Amino acid sequence: MRARLVVVLAALLASAVLATPASAGPLLSDGDAAELAQSLAEATAEQDVCYGWRVDVSDSSGGPSGIDVGSGAGPGIGVTDAENAGCTRVVELFGSVRFTCESCEADDSSNATVVSTLPDGPRIGDLEALGLDGGDLKGDDGDVVLANMVGALPIVAASKGAAPELEADALTGPTGAAARDRATGSPRVPDWLRESWLALAVCLLAILGGVWWFVSVVLSDRSAAGRAARLAARRRRRAAETDPPAPKGT
Repeated sequence: MRARLVVVLAALLASAVLATPASAGPLLSDGDAAELAQSLAEATAEQDVCYGWRVDVSDSSGGPSGIDVGSGAGPGIGVTDAENAGCTRVVELFGSVRFTCESCEADDSSNATVVSTLPDGPRIGDLEALGLDGGDLKGDDGDVVLANMVGALPIVAASKGAAPELEADALTGPTGAAARDRATGSPRVPDWLRESWLALAVCLLAILGGVWWFVSVVLSDRSAAGRAARLAARRRRRAAETDPPAPKGT
């Protein structure tokens, strides 16, 4: 039973380790993207400005790649898509993230820019003044950086007079260093883990194999020896109880 338990545990842990790199894809999770889109929709309703984001994620180390896109119309819908056909006042954040392989000479890189049809709309420099830098999109908290950069667009537009002021309950965007402390979702898998997961999986399986051997062989042998010793002791007691007493000397 114990050996089976160890084998099952090894399989579960190995599958978890092997599945880890699958999270290296577009930056935002479904839940975070939906929450961000909802906040943009509320800003659009108040300011009559359509906000959105589009980030191209490429992972040459073997991880998934894709386009992280969304707007006030919902995740996966860009501000120029048919669902936003009526938008004439548009602000969109464009970004690019490149994850390189372990043996590549180039380092991971990322950047961002803001495109706006407003006369004095938000620019990337406005976000950088708040401590939000597109170069941080490649980090482990890239999803947090993206959500904070996009979430700040309506606030920046209002502060520059390009759009009406937002209601107090809609001011969910970040300001300054506090933006970096807001965890909007699960952090991306660290680079060292994405690049070394196979070696970690092999080490984990080797450790679990040693545990399985100890449980199945060593403990089983000890258990068998203990049972044999107890059986021999019972036999000696029974023999002592059933044998007639030795005759006394005269």
